[in-house]
Amino acid sequence: MATSPSFWREPKKNLAGASNTQKLRVFLRWYPQTSVSLVCNHLGISRSSLYYQSTLPGKDTLLIPDIKSILEQNPYYGYKRISWSLGINHKRIYRIMKTYDVWGKRRVKIPRKKKDKGNPTLDIPNLIKDTVPEKPNHIWCSDFTYIRYKSHFLYLSTTIDAYTKEIVGYRVSTRHTKGLIFETISGAIEKYGVPTIHHSDQGSEYASYLIQDYLKHTGITQSVSTKSSPWQNGYQESFYGKFKQELGSLNQCKSLGEAISLIVSQIHYYNTKRLHTAIRMTPVQKRKEYFHSYEIRSLENVV
Repeated sequence: MATSPSFWREPKKNLAGASNTQKLRVFLRWYPQTSVSLVCNHLGISRSSLYYQSTLPGKDTLLIPDIKSILEQNPYYGYKRISWSLGINHKRIYRIMKTYDVWGKRRVKIPRKKKDKGNPTLDIPNLIKDTVPEKPNHIWCSDFTYIRYKSHFLYLSTTIDAYTKEIVGYRVSTRHTKGLIFETISGAIEKYGVPTIHHSDQGSEYASYLIQDYLKHTGITQSVSTKSSPWQNGYQESFYGKFKQELGSLNQCKSLGEAISLIVSQIHYYNTKRLHTAIRMTPVQKRKEYFHSYEIRSLENVV
């Protein structure tokens, strides 16, 4: 190998892992007056490699319309399925999709509550199974659900009054924790008072000592559904099904704050303006109707 010329100095750019041709091009940008032949001899490469231009980019762009066409018909296809459809090496398809930012829709994984797996069954009965709510604050039911927001999830925790169908407490968060549940229930109690029975599923959040001790200390009787029996919390299941449908997609929201604001507005609409089929009025009207009737009955008893 030829000895290094006296003027040779490594360019400042980090070239670890670069090919000799790449090193040559960088070196000549730093030292444009250097003899190309001398540097090529030093690196042990031919001069022609310096001027070589790959034809791959041009060929790659020809495949973009085909990739987009497949994605229009199969929006959830990844690079492997596209490569199978076109009969082209999957590494090349991946390179094209990455270089030109051509992607289909990405599936968002549904959150899994790993903490609930293997948990022992709570020794707490289902007290609302054959019970009809008689008045506001007789039975409250709590649960939480996830709502998609772009590539993430927001968690909505709610507590519903089984008699009025009103959402008496709610919180929205990017995480589902026992703290989220605690704030939902405690916030509802501060606003509406203490219920007789609180019902939920056997999720780890509701089975936590924080929630159990809080309910006990507040004088609320705890009730839980049988494991893997979501229909036993039908008040919440029914609410979430219709709520999500009427809320629609949050992907239109430009920010997280806007998404949360939309959820809050929808809950307000549900409580104050939307007629509930089971009571033929809004939940807030149902609560007012009960207390108005209660006042009339009280006056009649006095007279």
